Amino acid sequence: MMGAVMAIAMNDLRLLMRDRAAAFFTFIFPLMFALLFSFVFKGGGGGGQMKVGLVVEDPGPAAAAFAADIEKADGLQVTRYPSRDPGAEAVRGGDAAALIIIPAGFQEGADGVFTGKAMPVEAIVDPSRTAEAGLLTGKLNELAFRQLSRSFTDTSRMTRLLASAREQLPAYAGPGTPRNAAFSQFFDGVDRLTGELERMKEEDRAVGGAADAGESVGAFNPVEVKVTELARRTDGPRTSSDFAFPQGIAWALMSCVVGFAASIASERARGTLVRLTTAPLTRRQLLAGKALAGFLAAMSVQILLIGVSMLLGTRVDSWGFLALALVCSSLGFIGMSMLLASVIRSEKGAGGLGQAVPMVLAMIGGGTIPLFFMPPFMQTLSNVSPFKWAILAVEGALWRGFTLQQMLLPCGILLTLGLVCFVIGAARLRFE
Repeated sequence: MMGAVMAIAMNDLRLLMRDRAAAFFTFIFPLMFALLFSFVFKGGGGGGQMKVGLVVEDPGPAAAAFAADIEKADGLQVTRYPSRDPGAEAVRGGDAAALIIIPAGFQEGADGVFTGKAMPVEAIVDPSRTAEAGLLTGKLNELAFRQLSRSFTDTSRMTRLLASAREQLPAYAGPGTPRNAAFSQFFDGVDRLTGELERMKEEDRAVGGAADAGESVGAFNPVEVKVTELARRTDGPRTSSDFAFPQGIAWALMSCVVGFAASIASERARGTLVRLTTAPLTRRQLLAGKALAGFLAAMSVQILLIGVSMLLGTRVDSWGFLALALVCSSLGFIGMSMLLASVIRSEKGAGGLGQAVPMVLAMIGGGTIPLFFMPPFMQTLSNVSPFKWAILAVEGALWRGFTLQQMLLPCGILLTLGLVCFVIGAARLRFE
């Protein structure tokens, strides 16, 4: 009895191992997936960086110091721009997650931290990358605290701040009032602290030390960060469907890819492909017919999703660019489906492929995990994911307001990926 059961089990295992695709997704792919997550969350030996733009509009030394801190901050890859417009275009094109602006008046805010003022900072963020925007706000507040600590250690600047604060005190706290007395006591205490820090610096210089006496001094929040979303070029409010549906389109296209590849595997297993070769059709015509069916399905599902999104309030900036994006996305993904169809040999393999490929491509393309969390080599690898370029192309037509030149990059990459994958897949595909 047990011998018969064992024989059946061993036979099924042998059949599994003979099906290379099924064996791969049963044993090898889970290991690769675990390693991929390990690289993402441990950084693979190097942390990822958020790409941001920086514009400095205030000529004061406090603004220069704050800009220098931003450029040296861990986790930020900073590009300076001469003005807001080119920086905002970088955010619009997806080259940066946000644009940080140090506006005019920053020095005035830095000099008036004891008189109720704050250092103003602005950030224009990509509304489709909210995770990056939230972390950037925290980073800017952290760097602003460093500016206040620097004020405590710069004793000459602290003396000027206190003198200015005492002059302006009667304007917001009348003489003889409890509020005036409280502020006066605070200023006297800070004045004594400044003198003590200066004395400690003199002692450090005398012994050749370099300790920063102000690093441990507590402070209050000195910065006011104003975060705004990137404005669309055309009039009209932005809705959540503007961001959700491009993601949905990418997943729908991947479903078409997997379904197309699985259908070929099923037809191969049933002998349908072999029988089609007896029809008065060439191999090229058969492949073209298969590809056309997949293309039409991909276009149909995209048009359906766009129609639903418009019912929910989405407004299209450019119908011409949207049509270009949908066609290029369909061609790119159908080319990939031909390559996958040439790899899988059975319906079991197609089932594993249906779970593996969308998840991996979505992950490295930023569809599940923000790209800046990933190590640099994985950020580079994301360029091979059609998820990234399909989403960018559709967003460019819907709300980013892309120009023709900006549309050419994602559309060109989608067409190139589709053509290369289709040629390789068609050459490898076997009907038997």
